Amino acid sequence: MVSILQGDGGSPCHFCDSTVSDINDVISILQGFTISKNFETCMETWQKVATGEIAWGSSDRKGQCHKPIASVQFQGVLHWKLRSFDFILQVYYRLIAGVYVWGDRKENARQMAFVAAAKQEAIDFIRKSVGMLIDSPTTNGGNTNSGEMAERFTSPEIRSVICSLIKKSDDRENFEILLQDMNVIFSVTQGTRSDVNTEKLKQLGTDIMSNLRTKFLNT
Repeated sequence: MVSILQGDGGSPCHFCDSTVSDINDVISILQGFTISKNFETCMETWQKVATGEIAWGSSDRKGQCHKPIASVQFQGVLHWKLRSFDFILQVYYRLIAGVYVWGDRKENARQMAFVAAAKQEAIDFIRKSVGMLIDSPTTNGGNTNSGEMAERFTSPEIRSVICSLIKKSDDRENFEILLQDMNVIFSVTQGTRSDVNTEKLKQLGTDIMSNLRTKFLNT
C-alpha cells in the first residue's frame, strides 16, 4: 500500500534514499539512516522523471515508479511486524539449510532448493512441537502468519524449541539472540508507555541490523 501511495515501489526503503548497497554496508548501518523521504521529495523526483530530466534507468530515479498519490504519515505496527516476521523466517530457513546467500539469482538456484526444503521442515517441526502453523497459504490468498504469531515465535517460552532445529551451534545461539531482541522491539512498539528509552531502542535496532549483516548472511 505504501508503495502505491508514495509511488516508490522500486525503492528498497520508503523512508530514505538508501540503496541496497547502503543497507548492506555495516559502516552505513552503524552510522544510521536519515529519514529523508516524504511526499514532496517523491513528487519532485517524479516530476524530473516525467520531464526526462532524470532517465528511467538512472539511479537518481530512486525507485520512483509513478506519481505519488498521497502523503504517508505513518506505518502500521501490524504491517511492519508481519514484514519483520517474514524476514526472520527467511533467515531461519537459511540457517536450517546452512545457506548463507540471499536472493533468488540463477547462481543460487541449487542453494534455494535447500532453503525451500528447510522451510517445509520448519513448518512441520513447529506445527508438531508447539502447535503453530507458520508461513502456510490460506484459502483467501494470504498466509497464516499474524502479529500474534510473530510475538509467540520470538517469545522466551518457545524460543529454545524454535532454535533447536538449527544444527550449527553459533547460528543457533545468534538466532536466539535475534529472537530475543525482536521480541523486545515487538513489545515496546505496540505499547503505550511514555518512559521508553528511545536512545537504547535506537541502539538495539542498529545492533540487530549489524548482527544480521555480519553473523548470518552474505549478499
